[in-house]
Amino acid sequence: MKEHIPLKYECLDRYSDIVSKCSDNEAKQLLVEMFELIRYQMGEIQHQRMTIIAQKHQESWTHYDRPPDQYDTEQRKYVDKPYKSGNMSC
Repeated sequence: MKEHIPLKYECLDRYSDIVSKCSDNEAKQLLVEMFELIRYQMGEIQHQRMTIIAQKHQESWTHYDRPPDQYDTEQRKYVDKPYKSGNMSC
């Protein structure tokens, strides 16, 4: 049986209980603003992760569009120009 691991921000689901126990109105407002900020940041982080994953997927698929004769089996990557051998001086 899997052990239940609590989420880092699991209290966000029941923050209204936490706010209702607070007697000071100013503190209640600060708590609500803090929880809204945490939710906003979690959404931004999720959006950034999705963007990074999408970019990595696009980069990884670019080599499938290239012709197979550009693939160097020794270096196991695509090369645009053949490597020069011998003296490299101009």
